[in-house]
Amino acid sequence: MKKTQSIRQSGKHAGIKIQSRGEKVFDACLNAFGVILVAIILYPIYYVLIASVSQPLPVENGSVILTPVGFNLDSYRQAFRTPFLWTSLMNSLYYTFGGVLVNMAFSTTMAYALSRKRLVGRKIFTLFTVFTMWFSAGIIPLYMTFRDFHMLNSRNAILFGFAMN
Repeated sequence: MKKTQSIRQSGKHAGIKIQSRGEKVFDACLNAFGVILVAIILYPIYYVLIASVSQPLPVENGSVILTPVGFNLDSYRQAFRTPFLWTSLMNSLYYTFGGVLVNMAFSTTMAYALSRKRLVGRKIFTLFTVFTMWFSAGIIPLYMTFRDFHMLNSRNAILFGFAMN
């Protein structure tokens, strides 16, 4: 029996796969690569956090690398004094959650209809949908559509105007 095959006996080692030395080295290298990749991805987020609570001068000089230098919350105080912060936050939440709801409603409805084999013209509707997703008409026709539906300067124009894109 090879080392990499499962042991099929009943008892203490039933179903345990024995790895060869090469497989163990490969797994260790793969795990090390994964840890390094996660660190590369998460460090910029961590840096923004520690830079936001550090004094401005050490951040500009490049002294802030792993820990905050001169703990300071002035940037947060200034941000919360901005008059439109809460409006911006609410807009972000509205567009995010509203966009997801509208897109999901439109996408699932269309997907269900197009999944029915008896739908007359199903292939044409599918082709039309995919074609308009791949090739946009442009900004001027989009503006004219918003204007014709009286959606200019409307928050709903963002939700419904880009619902199937």
